[in-house]
Formats: sequence, structure tokens, C-alpha cells
Amino acid sequence: MLKQIPKSDINLRPFKVYKTWEGRTETDISSSVAVNHNSSSSNLTDVELSENGLYHQLKTMYYSTNGENSLNPFLSFGDFKPRYTIYPDAKQRVINDRTLVLKIPQTKFGEGIKKNSVELVLEGTDENISDDGFSNLISDRNTYELLEFNIQEEKIVFLDVERTSYTLNLWAIGSPYSIDMNTGIIYFEDEGNLPFTNLVVDIENKTLTFTGLITSLSELVIPNVGNVFYSHGIITLTKDTEIGGEKENAFDAFDLSYKSTITIYENEFLLVVGEDEFNASTNPSSYTETNIVTGSISTTYEGVRKWRNSEKYQKAEFGVYEYSSSIDTTGSYLAPYITTIGLYDNNMDMVAVAKLATPIKSTPDLPVNFLVRIDT
Repeated sequence: MLKQIPKSDINLRPFKVYKTWEGRTETDISSSVAVNHNSSSSNLTDVELSENGLYHQLKTMYYSTNGENSLNPFLSFGDFKPRYTIYPDAKQRVINDRTLVLKIPQTKFGEGIKKNSVELVLEGTDENISDDGFSNLISDRNTYELLEFNIQEEKIVFLDVERTSYTLNLWAIGSPYSIDMNTGIIYFEDEGNLPFTNLVVDIENKTLTFTGLITSLSELVIPNVGNVFYSHGIITLTKDTEIGGEKENAFDAFDLSYKSTITIYENEFLLVVGEDEFNASTNPSSYTETNIVTGSISTTYEGVRKWRNSEKYQKAEFGVYEYSSSIDTTGSYLAPYITTIGLYDNNMDMVAVAKLATPIKSTPDLPVNFLVRIDT
């Protein structure tokens, strides 16, 4: 029994799914170095030509600027974090003359890396780097310019990347502390319960560093250490990657985790079985005439079927269900049970089969609706 499904009863609903991936060193994900070589191409080796080409490709695609400090969002690919204060946009995208690059295969990120899913741990330093959902990579190691370290007033004054001044009151943290004047490290007695650790004041170099976030300074702008371009599967490290920098060999040993994205389409079909459809038996006795005298059988089929009794013929027909089913001797009035639904394309090729968990009885009394969902 076949029935055409109206287009109004067919829905296509897309939804995104994610898979977590974990990579380690070049065994899983290849890394490269992009270097801005100022020499002419004729003086460069093959390796240097490759590094130089990668650098200029990155700069053209992701780090184009209008002038020195103004990032051009129309020429640079990717997401940008909206800023509501005076902030040089280029600080979201800064490419140094030596930049480290991770290229994730397209088969491992699908339609794109899920935002806020990148976690990069650099071995040796145990530095944790994550993305902020706007293509920026943020480290849990923070360094700021130190303006003042007043031990008597128990306060530290420093500048963030916007050149905004912040004051950290040590007494307000609510934890006893001690200061090692030789190293500049401030030790808190219950450091494990604080949102930050390793608070170091470097008076000689005029820097303040710490690991984690100081929740009381919620407006503090955290500097970027690189970028992630979600739909291209590219991760770059741009800070401290020069020769002798802290991240010079960051991709020699690392742990990376992220989530890939793919869109799945749910096809939903509403199948309506009317009270006058699919409720007749397919038993041959329901559409045959038997000559009781001679025993001969002839097959006929009429659009309107009723019981017809005579001395000579018996024929099973389906006009009056309530009455006829009570005197049916052939089983033709046994309402069928639906157990399987098949879906066909326009060429009448079966494309899907749905099995019902419980057989559903189809009677001429009530319509029955089925919902079939297929993910593609």
C-alpha cells in the first residue's frame, strides 16, 4: 500500500553537533614557523622561503591593518572582540616577525573549531592557553607594567594593555601574605583557595606577573598571546616567540584539545493514515468470488466493497465494518497491524525503512499519525 507524502508534511531541521579532539605534538597536528625574512628572495634558502611565504600569507589574510595600529576588519579574516573603550584594535591581532603556527587538518575540525573550546597546555612551563570566543588566545600567565609597589600601604599599581591604571590592594584579598624581597614573590597562606597564583613583583624590570584571574579586577584587559581562526583550523602563537623568547619552542611539546563542528540535518516526515486508508486485509479471500457449486475462483476488485450473500456466491467486501466483521468467515475483516514503514524516492526506490517498536492497529474508526525522523 503506497501513499504520497505532501510537501507540507516534510520538514528539514539543521542542528550542529560537536566532537572533542585531543592532539599532542606533531604526531597528530603539524606545526610550522612563520618568519619575516627581510632579505631578498634570491638570498634565502628553501626553508627560509617557506617560512617567509607563510608569514606574508598569515599577515595578508588575518593581520591586515590600516596604518600601524588600526586593524582593518574588512581585510582581515575572522571574528573580532567588540571594544567600547579607546583600544588599539591591532592588539587583538599582532603578528611578530617570528610566529608559531598549528594547522589542524580539515577532517579533524569539520566546519570549524567550536568557539571557547580551545585548550592549549605548553609542557615544561605548564602554561594554559584558551580562546575567548573572538579569535583571541588568552594565557593564564599575565604580565603588566608596574607603576608602584607600596609595601606600607599594601598596594600595587600597574597598567594594562589599554594603558589604564589599576590598583591591587593586598589587604583586600583577605588572606595573610609574606613577601620575598629577593625574588619579588608574594606568598599567600591559602593560595590554593585564591583565583590566582604566583604573584610576582619584578621591581628591576618594572613588571607584575601572576597566573589566573584576579576577580576583583574584572575590567582588567588581558593581553593576547596569539589567535585561533575557527573556520580555517589555524592556531597561531605570536607573543614571546622570537629567538630566546619564552615560547620559542612552544610547539615542540604541547597538549591541545578542542571541539570540531558539523551540521546534521534532521528530516521529519508526518505520515497520516486516514480512517479509510490501510485498514483492509490483504488476504486474497477478501477480493475473490467462490462458486460454491463448482468450486471455481475468480479474482475481482471493486472500489466499494460490501458483503454479498447468495446461494451461489460468497464475496468479502468492506462496506459495513461493525456488522460485516461479526459475520466474517474468511478473516478479511481483521484490521491489519502496522509494523514497518518504508520511504521511497520519486523513482520508487526504497531509501529508508522505519520499524515500529509496537505494532499499531489500523481501523476504520480513527486516523493514525506517524512521525519518522532521519538524520543525514
